[in-house]
Amino acid sequence: MAFLKSDDKTSKRRAYSRVALPAIIGAAALALAACSSSTPAAPETSSAAPETSSAAPETSSAAPSTDTFAAALAAAQKVVADNSVQPTTLTIPQLNTKPAPGGTIDVIACGVPSCQEFAHIVEVGVAPLGWKVKLLDAGGSVKTLTAAYDQAIRDKPSAVIGTGGWDPTLVTKQLKALKDLKIPVVMQYAGVDGTIDGITAFVFGKSAAISNGHVLGSIILADAGGKDAHVAYVGTKEVSMLYKYARAGIKDILDAPGACNSCTNFDFDMTLAQLGTATPGLFVSFLRSHPEINYVVGDFADVIDGFPQALKQAGLDGKVKVMAAGVGAVQAQYLKDGEMFAATYDPNIEIMLMDTTILFATLQGADALIGDNYQAVDFPSWIITPKNVELPPANGYLPMVKDYQALFNAAWKM
Repeated sequence: MAFLKSDDKTSKRRAYSRVALPAIIGAAALALAACSSSTPAAPETSSAAPETSSAAPETSSAAPSTDTFAAALAAAQKVVADNSVQPTTLTIPQLNTKPAPGGTIDVIACGVPSCQEFAHIVEVGVAPLGWKVKLLDAGGSVKTLTAAYDQAIRDKPSAVIGTGGWDPTLVTKQLKALKDLKIPVVMQYAGVDGTIDGITAFVFGKSAAISNGHVLGSIILADAGGKDAHVAYVGTKEVSMLYKYARAGIKDILDAPGACNSCTNFDFDMTLAQLGTATPGLFVSFLRSHPEINYVVGDFADVIDGFPQALKQAGLDGKVKVMAAGVGAVQAQYLKDGEMFAATYDPNIEIMLMDTTILFATLQGADALIGDNYQAVDFPSWIITPKNVELPPANGYLPMVKDYQALFNAAWKM
């Protein structure tokens, strides 16, 4: 499996992160006082501007207990240290036999740049097996999303992979139709509080997003020394899973009793149509209205496109530390140039091949049966900073685990 760019011979690669943090949360729960971090409600606005709030967040002047504060800070520092080392292995379900040739997979990808190469990853991976892949563009609206799933129903492929962080309940009708056709469906960057009929598995779903948030929260807590961290979350409700759960993970850390003193957070909401265009300028205006903000975190990599340039033009580039869940080619360059503070590393090559592994296992009659909402194996974590970032080719991906090809080849009995 050599991942080459779709239109040339450039090797293809990219990025990730993830871990649960009971130590920080548990330590902080012992406190009698803490920072209070609240997110003001966002009023409805027109499509020309993101949903924001001018209301000041609640804060707490009460200092956390010394013991709990020290324990939470030490735990955050340990998380950062432990997850700053590139992982060397990955747990992959093993197939009983090598997949028979002749299968097809429809990959339904969201319209943002970070999604558009996902189908190619699967295509290259399954080509030696005699399988074929079709990309269905889900665009950036519910209409285009449902149209893509409707096309998959007409295609009747062997299996379907859905990506993009969409709420699975938006395609309940289509999932039922695919289930009736005995077509397994794996969704990534998706998750719900419960189960959805017709989904075989969630890969890098709700639990991954929360854990990603835990890592990002630990980075902020450790860097801020446990005090005066004022965080702006940037994202869109259209990518509901990341919007809801990644932020929840960060707040688990920063809002835990005793963990942080005088910390606040804000929601800066945008639309997918504003991504990379109107959003940077609008965020600068938002920042001027909330000058205490010193960290900005993107729910996913693409939402911070253009932010470093806009902050620099406004003379605010030294004031705010830019972070994101995920690293693409654009964000890698920001990191390389010192314009971005840190990010977690989404292992999209490994995620797409894990999706494919679960589909193969299901088609071979494994326990991951259609409709059981199987939660896939956890991925290891990796924090990317200007010190360890590597530049992928444009629109490319870097593997998280360098030996991933051998690991998946072995799992697929190749």
